[in-house]
Amino acid sequence: MDTHFPHEPSLEQVRRFLPGAQSSTYKNVLAKVASNQRIEGADERQMVEALYDADIAEVQTGICQIFMALGEFGMTEDTAVVVCADHGDELGEIGRTGHYTMNEWTLHTPLIVWTRRPVGGNMTVNDLTQNADSFPTLADPANIDIRSYRADGRARAPDIRSQPEGQAAKA
Repeated sequence: MDTHFPHEPSLEQVRRFLPGAQSSTYKNVLAKVASNQRIEGADERQMVEALYDADIAEVQTGICQIFMALGEFGMTEDTAVVVCADHGDELGEIGRTGHYTMNEWTLHTPLIVWTRRPVGGNMTVNDLTQNADSFPTLADPANIDIRSYRADGRARAPDIRSQPEGQAAKA
């Protein structure tokens, strides 16, 4: 599952997030995104956001299917589901789409871990992290010795576990 440019959901899917979206704007923005042309005006920007939202909804559907299959096969007790991203996307904030600049919206990425077993509640690490931290962070609570894997990054699980529920962790 991927929410990656070019986002090409159907016009019907887009209209879930942008009721009344015009076919001409939809086609024009798809063409601009595909050829990396500048996004201009509020209508085009709203269409880019609706394209992205429709892609996110498709991914959410896929994640639900994963959870349903895990439940169907009785695998929820010993399974962790991880959702992550390697980068964010520009959605026309500065006239471009994709991931060509180093802005908050391209650098801020999620690492979401779901497990039946409590690991400290909902936490956020506000300090600079990198995707290389993902494997050590996931391996730590599973007691996996990562030294033989030559993994870059560092485990963030201790930072997260040391915080009260709902608090931001300092790495």
